[in-house]
Amino acid sequence: MGEKIRYAYLHCHTKYSIQDALPSPKNYVDAIYNYNQQSTQYECIGWACTDHGSTGALLNHARAALHPDHMERKTKPLYGCEIYMCPDLNNNAAKNRYHLILIAKNQIGLKNLYKITSHGGINATKGRTGKMFPITDYEYMKRHGEGLICLSACIAGIIPQCIISGRVNEAEIWIDNFRNTFDDFYLEVQPFIFPEQLMANAKLVELSQKTGVKLVMTCDSHYILKEDKKYHDILKQISHQKEFESDNHLFTAEDMLAYCKHHDIPEECISNTALVADQCDVDPFPEDNRSLLPVYPCPKGYDEESFLRKMTFEKLSEKIIKKEVKNPIKYYRTLEYELDIICTAGYSGYFLILWDWFSWCRQNGILMGPGRGSAAGSIVSYVLDITKVDPIKNGFIFERFLNPGRLSFPDVDSDIPRHKRGEAIHYLQSKYGKKNVSQIITYGEYKLKNTLKAVLSNYGCPFQESNEITKAIPDMIDGRAVDYNLIIDVYNNPDDEKYVTMTEQEKSRLKKSYEIIQETFKKYPNAYHAIKNVCGAFVSTGIHAGGVIVCKEPINEHATLIKGSDTAVLPLVQYDMEELEDIGLLKIDALGLSTLDIIKLTMDLAGLTYDWYDSEDYSDKDVYDMLRAGDTTDVFQFANYSPTKMISDFNCTCIEDLSIVNAGNRPGPLEPDLTTGKSMVDQYVERVKTNTIESVHPDIDGILKDTKGLIWFQEQCIFIGQIMAGYELGGA
Repeated sequence: MGEKIRYAYLHCHTKYSIQDALPSPKNYVDAIYNYNQQSTQYECIGWACTDHGSTGALLNHARAALHPDHMERKTKPLYGCEIYMCPDLNNNAAKNRYHLILIAKNQIGLKNLYKITSHGGINATKGRTGKMFPITDYEYMKRHGEGLICLSACIAGIIPQCIISGRVNEAEIWIDNFRNTFDDFYLEVQPFIFPEQLMANAKLVELSQKTGVKLVMTCDSHYILKEDKKYHDILKQISHQKEFESDNHLFTAEDMLAYCKHHDIPEECISNTALVADQCDVDPFPEDNRSLLPVYPCPKGYDEESFLRKMTFEKLSEKIIKKEVKNPIKYYRTLEYELDIICTAGYSGYFLILWDWFSWCRQNGILMGPGRGSAAGSIVSYVLDITKVDPIKNGFIFERFLNPGRLSFPDVDSDIPRHKRGEAIHYLQSKYGKKNVSQIITYGEYKLKNTLKAVLSNYGCPFQESNEITKAIPDMIDGRAVDYNLIIDVYNNPDDEKYVTMTEQEKSRLKKSYEIIQETFKKYPNAYHAIKNVCGAFVSTGIHAGGVIVCKEPINEHATLIKGSDTAVLPLVQYDMEELEDIGLLKIDALGLSTLDIIKLTMDLAGLTYDWYDSEDYSDKDVYDMLRAGDTTDVFQFANYSPTKMISDFNCTCIEDLSIVNAGNRPGPLEPDLTTGKSMVDQYVERVKTNTIESVHPDIDGILKDTKGLIWFQEQCIFIGQIMAGYELGGA
């Protein structure tokens, strides 16, 4: 057997081509491995993810290709995009847009890819159906072509369109333009049989011979297998879009070869794709993901670390004096411990940025929330007035916020009055640069229930019947979105450790859902594969409720930015929130709460100042009398029936009691035990009424004293792990 002919897929769409493609990057990796196993003549060495106007899949693509579930499936990722372009945005009254493929050849190319796609994203325009299309122009690309390889794209490209409309001389001009703009340029033929494609292919072969520009064959794949077209048709139908006339699956090399022979296309267009792949050497992940952390402008003579230490020790001394702290040494030692971890990790600037931002908001009459989540465990956050709860007094744990054993970017949840959120975010822009601050995109999937309804309708199921089926399926279980894979896995592996937090009642609901879905598949046998293929495809994009990115450099050099909807204050970075830390983009949470708007209005009406709001005195007896009486309307997190009843049943008389209510108003504590029939909340109420505390173990009874001998808070679990198992706090 001779050496296999090498090739690459240079034009592939994933589900990040919104409402237009089905596969995930992993689907491509698995398909390429299978093709390589089956072929005796060809070997695929890599593939390019080229979604429409988006690089949102890029990091997902990198992980799937370089770190697959089985390392023998590893393949080379090529990072690209199918952009929409016109000759000149300032002279495009007809709103023309043409397709073009760009692939990053090196790190400079990746940066320019981000710049071009961001330029398109910021200049997005509405199409005929109201869908937004990011569009850049040749004038901008001329300045940012270095490090990029360009392909002429599908028949929607400007060169094929010139060919189809008989403007071959103009097509030749664009060939010269692209050849002179980018590091390399290729003419792209595709294996489809509709008339326009056949016409374009024939002329592209002639132009290749005339100009010396090499041909490459691509599939323009929107799904993997030929038989998946029917599922792609369903995707287009439920997205209210026209179905594809062509068969845009991932062709095997043998199929492309057969097409070339039948249509007189030079066979080297297949192997030429490997020439593109061989040129590409790009790493989208920085060596140090802290390199893009924004720098706080410190006073002369200070760097971030020395200024943070100065500020925190001064402010701690002020608080110790003001609050008459009885054990100041413990506070100073804790501060020193936290600062050593924060400064060593390189996060000094982050805390200074938050301190400065919170200070500016206070000075400008913008209320900031008291601090939610694990940041309340930090004495540094407390003395800088980022949070307003004393972590030492309340027994909070710093390691829940910033674990020295598993360092990751700190995450502080900041609450802002909703109508002042834009003003607060614009301050960050003015301080750190307009191009260095953005918001974050979210991706909306076709969820199981909606997909099930749409697919069943497609197969003739009456609406009332499909509605009854989907009503029995929960949207969320144990904090997880319910999809078909979760239902199957819980049904088959209910005792798996990853479901340890799931209650028996929740598992029972999923089991019932499984049985209902199986009965549905028996009645509509084609629905199974349709749902499996369509479910999880992206239907829309949105805006992260609170996330704001602050970067040391312009964000469009490190990620694609797009124009947000009317509710967006800033452009949106196209990566999912969970991926931002991987490339060094720092997220600050700035959640707009109408509750703070109401509080500020009330303060203004009552003549109350920020000093009143900042008070840590929670001893007002009248407040607890009001809450126990059930007067909780519009009280944040206490307005519903369950917490209102708990406040009364728990006989709440202090802030610690309200914390117990807030933690108890969750599915776990409210779930009845299968043996006793009592929930943790029931047990707590009994112990309040009888004033009893049951011993669990002498070594930990002191930890559980305030919660009547019940393990109620995460901090208690961590302390128990420390005492009973000898863990460090970070390990526990």
